[in-house]
Amino acid sequence: MSRAVAVVCASGREGGGGRADGDDEDLGNDAGDVAILMGSLSSTNAHEKVRVNVEHLSRRLRLEGRMSNMLLKMPNFCVTLLCFIGAVNTLVPSEDLSTVHRQLYRHFAVTNDDLSEVGTFDALYDFIGAFENANEKLSATSSRYWCESRYFQFTWSDELLVPTRRCPSPRLSSLGAHIDTPISWSAWQATYNKSDAGATTGGHRRLSETPASASTEEAHECTDDDAELQREEGKTNITCAGSRSHICDTDLGVTLCPLSCGYCSPFFYAKARKYDAPMTTMLPVMVHQTRMNKGDCHDFAKIYEDQPYNYDLSGLPALDGPRHGPALTCVDRASRFEGDYAHEVECPEGGPAEFCTDGKMKVTKKHLYDGEPVYAQFLTEPEKNLEAMKAMQWLDMQTESVVLSTLVYTQDIESFTSLSVIFTVDEAGGVTGKARLISYPDLAGKDKTIFTALLVIANVTSFVGVVLSLYKLYKEPHCDWGLGCFELTTRVAMCVYCFVLQISQLQQVPMALEYDHLLHTILDFHGSSSEEWEEAVQSYFDTKSHIYGETQWLLTHRIAIYLVLYMQFLQLILYFHAHPRMAMLTSTVAASLDMMFHFMILFTILFCMLAFMASWMLGGEVPAFKTYTEAIGSQGRMLFGEWIYADNADELFGGMVVMYWLYAITFMLVLFFSLLNFFLAIVLDSFTSVQEKASKDPTEMNFFADVFDALRMPFVRRRRKWPTRNALLQALEVNLGEEEASKDRIWSLEDLHAAFASSQARDIERISIENGGLQEFLAHYMQKCSDICSLDEPNHRPSCVS
Repeated sequence: MSRAVAVVCASGREGGGGRADGDDEDLGNDAGDVAILMGSLSSTNAHEKVRVNVEHLSRRLRLEGRMSNMLLKMPNFCVTLLCFIGAVNTLVPSEDLSTVHRQLYRHFAVTNDDLSEVGTFDALYDFIGAFENANEKLSATSSRYWCESRYFQFTWSDELLVPTRRCPSPRLSSLGAHIDTPISWSAWQATYNKSDAGATTGGHRRLSETPASASTEEAHECTDDDAELQREEGKTNITCAGSRSHICDTDLGVTLCPLSCGYCSPFFYAKARKYDAPMTTMLPVMVHQTRMNKGDCHDFAKIYEDQPYNYDLSGLPALDGPRHGPALTCVDRASRFEGDYAHEVECPEGGPAEFCTDGKMKVTKKHLYDGEPVYAQFLTEPEKNLEAMKAMQWLDMQTESVVLSTLVYTQDIESFTSLSVIFTVDEAGGVTGKARLISYPDLAGKDKTIFTALLVIANVTSFVGVVLSLYKLYKEPHCDWGLGCFELTTRVAMCVYCFVLQISQLQQVPMALEYDHLLHTILDFHGSSSEEWEEAVQSYFDTKSHIYGETQWLLTHRIAIYLVLYMQFLQLILYFHAHPRMAMLTSTVAASLDMMFHFMILFTILFCMLAFMASWMLGGEVPAFKTYTEAIGSQGRMLFGEWIYADNADELFGGMVVMYWLYAITFMLVLFFSLLNFFLAIVLDSFTSVQEKASKDPTEMNFFADVFDALRMPFVRRRRKWPTRNALLQALEVNLGEEEASKDRIWSLEDLHAAFASSQARDIERISIENGGLQEFLAHYMQKCSDICSLDEPNHRPSCVS
């Protein structure tokens, strides 16, 4: 008995364990209470005076069990989660990719604000030109950075006192390339080649030696194709030699008259300007569109189309005589156009037979991209291409969507980015654009090793976690099966997904190889006809379809990774639910769930109703409410206080002003001030209730104290040879009966001794009255909470030791 007394005395002197938030009055009486209880435990009739609150003891044992389980599972959970996070961050280095995307948004001017300025076809043509210009600036092999050696000038500037580089190349000028010194063929002849030797020798001075980096492929024989020139120009008597002053200033001089113009290969290039960006684009910009079928005009459109003409309206041209062709273009928006060519343009009389067949010129051949028909144009000569597109109205009412795409490689991080700007044409003919960037970082070298190693570790530890969860469910049939099954689900999901990700990643073709194939679809082109070029373009789309498939694989796995991490996030919250102080979040949500459910029903109905009213009444005048979806989003931003006075609201007039302010005031009063504060009140009330309940719980200390206690209890139990916690709990629960759990259950020492004695657990005899083991056990738990024991006297119960 003396050992038990000593422990209780120590508890009384030190005030060990205990709660930090007890009442001051109770704290002042702790020493006296414990002293009285100590004397009672040491007396011969202790079993008659001392009473045990079995409910508090049972709750304390359950809390220790939950904390022990949490500490047992946490190392495995943390190792698995950290290794998985490390692996997926190696697979998709989000910080690096964010830097790449921000730079591309700025360089290509494709932010939402930039794209909002593109609202018409004319603005779209201008944007295409600016986009290609930005693309060329990021091309390390563009004419901005290289000059043919025969034209390159490297001189000393007496004015700047530095070396300067110039590229007065008539060949690049004829191709519309961006160079620092544009010059026509005639001007070059007059300035640099006054002997006009090109008429017989094939042109300008060439270098005498071949650079070390030159291709081993031999140059083609340099000849003029007068016959093709005659077909192109539609003139039977034109020749390259006789029309150099005209032909050599155009791209025809490069393709058909290289001998006369002096544009013969091979071409050797000198560095005209250093390329100093870590990014580079692969190829010129690809522009492709999808189209809708033409349809019959209906309703008033048919009436308008059939309107008559009147010779007396001479002041109104096009109304004072017959019109050749329809006035309107009516389309069937539900039907996709799949013809062989996007346009059939009417040719004038005498048009070149090379382009015109039966008086029609077919423009932009159909290609298949990821199984969908598209009509594509490579901007190899941007200025000429755009002028031709404008001249034949390449964009028209049949255009459903237009996509500008380019591919960008970033050094060091080995990131391959697909940049697409997608423009859609609405029923009113307006153009709306949105940029889409998808980056695919290649795993190579040590990154691939790190990814594989971390994912294998995560896979193994998650499998161990599955085994532990199954073991717990098997060994503890009375545990919370809901939480146990969720834990098992999260661990199985992690284990299975790590394996799937590992296998599927090994099957992916390196993006560097795909980009190399893409480059060679153009670099390996050796034909001269349009049919051969269209085959090369289709090869480009075939390769890009593979790239699209890989980027979709990555996007799909990013979504899957997010869902797996979200499950681990929920599991982490549930782990902390083990301790009342850390369970504030889950307890508050559980306490407010019923009120929140009814609140959300009311809030959702009113929110959606106001959004419809705003969209229906104000959508035509206020862009923030132009569609129902947009109105929903705008109201969400209004709830967070982003704005209340919508753009363009000051342009409303008449009754619309009244309607807007009626809506705005209703939204503010009903949703913002009332319902939003109702929501906060529900959460605050539930939190206050949970906090008050936790503050009155005498069985727990603070989180860190209980963590330390859970860590040392296995050693204490082994040293003192106490039965297991589950055996003690089972002995108590068997004898607690069917009383309500909320009531205090006060037992004598004899009742507690009898309950423990009825258990067949190992070492249960160590806790008895006769050998002082029961008093020692109670004294130990009184250090954590003295409410476990009390004296059999009216209104006297020691409070929790602080």
